[in-house]
Amino acid sequence: MKRQLLVFSLFFLCFLQANGQVGIGTSTPNASSQLEVVATNKGILIPRVTLTSTTDATTISNGNQNSLLVFNTQTVSDITPGYYYWYINKWIRLGSSGSVTNLIDNGDGTITYINELNIRETVNIAQIVKTYETLTSATFNSVTGILTYIDEHNVSTTLNLSTMIPNFETLTSISQDVTAGTITYVDEKGASTVLDIATLIKQHETLTSATFDNTTGVLTYIDEHNVSTTLNLSTMIPNFETLTSISQDVTAGTITYVDEKGVSTVLDIAALIKQHETLTSASFDATTGILTYNDEAGTANTLNLGLMIPNFETLTSISQDVTAGTITYVDEKGVPTILDIAALIKQHETLTSASFDATTGILTYNDEAGTANTLNLGLMIPNFETLTSISQDVTAGTITYVDEKGVSTVLDILTLIKQNETLTSASFDAATGILTYNDEAGTANTLNLGLMIPNFETLTSISQDVTAGTITYVDEDGASTILNIASLIAQHETVTTLGLSGGTLSYANENTTNAPINLVSTDVNNAIIAGTDGALFADKAALAIEPWFVQGTTNQATLNTDNIYQIGRVGINKQIADKQLDVNGDFRSSILAPDGKIHSIEVNSVCVRFKV
Repeated sequence: MKRQLLVFSLFFLCFLQANGQVGIGTSTPNASSQLEVVATNKGILIPRVTLTSTTDATTISNGNQNSLLVFNTQTVSDITPGYYYWYINKWIRLGSSGSVTNLIDNGDGTITYINELNIRETVNIAQIVKTYETLTSATFNSVTGILTYIDEHNVSTTLNLSTMIPNFETLTSISQDVTAGTITYVDEKGASTVLDIATLIKQHETLTSATFDNTTGVLTYIDEHNVSTTLNLSTMIPNFETLTSISQDVTAGTITYVDEKGVSTVLDIAALIKQHETLTSASFDATTGILTYNDEAGTANTLNLGLMIPNFETLTSISQDVTAGTITYVDEKGVPTILDIAALIKQHETLTSASFDATTGILTYNDEAGTANTLNLGLMIPNFETLTSISQDVTAGTITYVDEKGVSTVLDILTLIKQNETLTSASFDAATGILTYNDEAGTANTLNLGLMIPNFETLTSISQDVTAGTITYVDEDGASTILNIASLIAQHETVTTLGLSGGTLSYANENTTNAPINLVSTDVNNAIIAGTDGALFADKAALAIEPWFVQGTTNQATLNTDNIYQIGRVGINKQIADKQLDVNGDFRSSILAPDGKIHSIEVNSVCVRFKV
């Protein structure tokens, strides 16, 4: 009776505990849990069932409830072995690569996005860039001396260089203060003009920054005009996959994404940027004096500096040391001034950089001021979304993102580009000689070119005497300088000679005379000798050793169809012939009797018959 009472008491106590908090492996379950399981060498076995598909509503006999968790044991239809939970109307796999979206760089300026339903959406990045980028161009009329600049709004601004720079100066100097970041220009009248490069760079450079609020999920971007643009990433990307990784190869310019199955997808950012960025270039032809500028659209604009500046300064020079990063200017008095361009750029340029730590998930962006801004992507993107799509409207300039709940978010790329791009303009007053530059913030900066460059050199000329091989240069004082190009070439060109005499080849270059080469072999029975002209010679008559002649002539027989004769005796199968034809061995004639035997031979017109 006591044993039965004890069992009943234990059952009753367990029943009471089951209606409160339940602790398995612990007598003090956590206050926040209804059920706590504690073990150091055991686990929890979730019910193992055989689902038939993600919409299976019959395997669970009492009906599917939201958050019901099972472990599927078979591969069938659209499911594979793994943990699944029921939500609304389907089973959703935990940690499934089926919920991971893929981005594919097609290499032609488009990116293809594949969602969980294997639906492909292609975004044409090249078309977006081409549609909304702004282009500028510049042209120069060498006849009128007018430079025309067309800005992003297609507004033309003209600079009359013919009135701006009538003459080159003759006595000037330029110096640099690397520490202060200034360049000092002294004109021919001794007036100094100081260009504060450091202040100019600092005043007009543009600074941007970005911050991320982990609590709200809002990314805030502040552009050059201090305008804030916010992107609420918490509403855009509610759930990201957890079992993935992303890494960066700075050298190759790629970002590698590895999904939970270990499959790597490489995004070639360097190639994408190279394919769609707009590049400009400039080249100068020293012979023609033409400067060619290729704008972003690939249009070539030419500036004929030969017509702009017909006569250059005579008593100055400028040279460049690419390795040291310096430019050396020698004035009319022969005084050199070295401009350390590398140091100036290094001291005052602004640099930005970005790095990503794949272990911590932190993206660090260093702005122009050297301030580090960190984005914790590990907190920002805890889970991947499950059912999303993305589409593009090239005409409207928008990208539409639809999340797993069917909520659409429209990104107005056109407005974003238009809002944050920077525009500049320039104008020139020919009367005052002042060039006005308006920067991105609308601030006007003036450069008085009339004070900087009052005169161009005018009274020089250059002419050529093709016959004499000279070039004559006459400076502004009428002094002539003759450059004897023919003598210069004759003095420094290299000469080589090659001779052949007596079968010997001789070679001499500008440095030394080499030993002669004997072309006639010293081998026995060599029939080649040196001819009367010194070249190699072989006597055809001496080489003709054929003993057979063509009948009726003394010509050597050369064909196997010639009728031939021989004056001497011929021995066959013996060295010494006793007769004109001496055969040692059997003799067979090709003219045979029907019985296959020779019956007669004609000797000296006498027919000798054989008895057979």
